[in-house]
Amino acid sequence: MTRHISRRGFVKASLLASTALPLGLKVQAADSAAPASEGGAGASQPFPMGRIAGKEFSRLMMGGNLISGYAHSRDLPYVSMLMRRYNTAARVRETLELGERNGITAINTWVQDDNTCIFDHWKNGGKMQWFAQARLDGGGGFS
Repeated sequence: MTRHISRRGFVKASLLASTALPLGLKVQAADSAAPASEGGAGASQPFPMGRIAGKEFSRLMMGGNLISGYAHSRDLPYVSMLMRRYNTAARVRETLELGERNGITAINTWVQDDNTCIFDHWKNGGKMQWFAQARLDGGGGFS
């Protein structure tokens, strides 16, 4: 059986849902902000870990577009430039630190001429592991 919904009924239901949903999320956020007992149902679980050649890393990894400034923007060439300007070295370092605090232990990014963001992160005590993507040229070097 098909039920007809009038425009007025749709607008009323939409307004009710758009009001009730944020309130429900606010209550849920307040409940999750309460301290969880050690090992209880509210305790955060660590990320699943992977292993390659004896090295352990989180199976959730950060991507390298933030550091390299490369955006998959097809015919919008200015997006990569905007991304590089927005993601300053300080903002990238903040993102790496935030990832580590939340259990991410690895990043997958391209080897470039300037990898100072990841190097600075390590100099400041960061432990992020780097899956470095590289392309060998014909002479055995990196391109």
